[in-house]
Amino acid sequence: MKAHIMYEYGLDLVPYGTSYIRLLLPFKHKSNELITVTSGTDIDDLASDVYIVERLWRPDINLNMAENLIKRIKRARKKLIYTLDDNLLDLAFNRGGAIWPTNEQKNIIRLFAKEADGVIVSTVPLKERFDKFNKKVIVVENAIDDKLQGVEMVRKDQPSDEVVFGYMGTPSHEADLKMILPAIREVLTKNDNVRFEIIGVMEQQYINKVFGNLNVKLLNTTGNVEYPKFRKWMGNTVNWDFALAPLEENRFSKCKSDIKVLDYGILKIPGIYSDVSIYRENVRHLQNGYLTNNDNEHWFEAVEFMIRNKDVRDRLADNVYKYTKTNRTLDVSAHRWGEAVRQIVN
Repeated sequence: MKAHIMYEYGLDLVPYGTSYIRLLLPFKHKSNELITVTSGTDIDDLASDVYIVERLWRPDINLNMAENLIKRIKRARKKLIYTLDDNLLDLAFNRGGAIWPTNEQKNIIRLFAKEADGVIVSTVPLKERFDKFNKKVIVVENAIDDKLQGVEMVRKDQPSDEVVFGYMGTPSHEADLKMILPAIREVLTKNDNVRFEIIGVMEQQYINKVFGNLNVKLLNTTGNVEYPKFRKWMGNTVNWDFALAPLEENRFSKCKSDIKVLDYGILKIPGIYSDVSIYRENVRHLQNGYLTNNDNEHWFEAVEFMIRNKDVRDRLADNVYKYTKTNRTLDVSAHRWGEAVRQIVN
């Protein structure tokens, strides 16, 4: 079987991180060797058996483009699979003063979901959201390629008694981090030996405004934005004692995956997670992570607890790493992508 992946990309033509996580890396894995895979920003010469279209595909997409793509694939009597990992139908993100996705983009998502021979999603709630559009909606949960670190990570002790914690996220998670900023400010104000590091999510100007002279650092990812480079950069650069994963619970976030557990876990970084449905499923409180209520009082208590309990941090780090390696790497689950494709096509 030959499959052609039309991944989602930006103006720079580079695949998004989700494209690597959800498609490019899993289908390159040896467990899917029975499927010959090509990929690109556009359709090929229609020599493939299956066409996998991701999310909104291209930055300049419009409804006419989506309709023409579907017609070309169906006219050639090929199979069309649609895949997405977020409930974009219930998202309204303010991107530079404009709401994203637009109503037209949401209609494009509905069109792809309805016209596809099958849909592959990342979580059960997302499947339930899209069941009404397609009779074949299959869940393949996110997994991580543990080989992108290059070498197995070993957490390093911080100099003297300094404790460093951090947060990593795209700009779409700004509201999640803002939710707990008062707690973080209070922690940094009361602890001279603590530093907070941020990757992505916020601009330096806003960080300066919120934190002033407190010990906060925005890490520079220039030249390492593309997902494989970013993962290697993070493994070589980040040395956090623990990490944060705040998440507002709403119709959009309830369909998200627990990818931050994997991002942190594969680097042996223990995490504090919002006690919401997506984390509650696989994070066990004080066993492989710390679950806390979504208010600043509880977040302050959680961060203070992690700062003062190195033995707990070490135990959580070991356990979340073991969970990730045992259950959520491509070596364990990449074959599920091939199985999902065959289930839809046959």
